[in-house]
Amino acid sequence: VYKAQHPEFELWSQGIHARSGVSCADCHMPYERAGAMKISSHDVASPLGRVNSACQTCHTVPEEELKTRVHEIQGRTVAMLERAAVAMTEMLDAILEAKAAGATEAQLEPMYALQRKAMWRLDYISSENSKGFHADQEAVRVLGESIDYSRQAQALALRFRAPAAPSTDGLPRQPIIGVSTTGAAPAPAPVPAPEPAPAPEPAAAPAAAAEPAPAPGGSASPDGAVPEPAPAAPAAPAPPADAGATP
Repeated sequence: VYKAQHPEFELWSQGIHARSGVSCADCHMPYERAGAMKISSHDVASPLGRVNSACQTCHTVPEEELKTRVHEIQGRTVAMLERAAVAMTEMLDAILEAKAAGATEAQLEPMYALQRKAMWRLDYISSENSKGFHADQEAVRVLGESIDYSRQAQALALRFRAPAAPSTDGLPRQPIIGVSTTGAAPAPAPVPAPEPAPAPEPAAAPAAAAEPAPAPGGSASPDGAVPEPAPAAPAAPAPPADAGATP
């Protein structure tokens, strides 16, 4: 079994402070005044003991809020650590029971490989002294892998002391609803083509201009022109002034 020895730097390098360029000394050895000089503190300790100089140079929030954030992160990590420890303990018990049931070393080897992976990850986080604060997301990820490997090894070990599982061939099976039997996505329903819009009716032809009535005594011109009026009849000649007089 491999052991991790205080991997603070390795976990810190995966966290937000490392990505922001914050070094170990910035938090654990903050600047302080010694007379007229500004020096780095040589009292390497937790930043929670001097939040003002270690944290509030970057985080402009109240001190109690910063402490609450730290305690919440550490509380989540410790809870996950305890779950990983329970999984590891149950894995070890199951492996011992498999050995007692007569499992050979060749049969136990896959369990041992999973055991090493699970215990290495659990020890990596438990031996790191920040309780996950240096990189909380990475710490939870590593512990999640530890739990997974422990449960895989436990499941393998339980098969050696449990009776053979009965066949499940005769059990009824409910088909999956909503998934095609071929595994391919169902074809979408055809979309009906839109009906063509009716053709617009042709515009009515403009009404022809009414022909002017012919003037009295005239006739219409074949080309539609206004006819000339008919010439007036010549007036009868006036009788001579002495007409009808007796000579």
